[in-house]
Amino acid sequence: MHAEEDCPEQSEFIRQFKQLERERINSWKGYKISESSYSVCQRTLQLNFKNLEQRIYEEFNRLRTLESSIDEVLLDL
Repeated sequence: MHAEEDCPEQSEFIRQFKQLERERINSWKGYKISESSYSVCQRTLQLNFKNLEQRIYEEFNRLRTLESSIDEVLLDL
């Protein structure tokens, strides 16, 4: 997950979002908080999963749980 350059107050958004969701993201197996200037977190999936499409779908659903925090931080900015 990352914030594009056109994200309002990109660096402040990322700082606040990481502060709000760091604990949850760190609890997810395979995820790590990114320390780059535009990235929030990342996970690398190997392509040799038997049901790769299902696995990707599950990961997108996991990331959707962050939606309310994204909205909260954007409203604060």
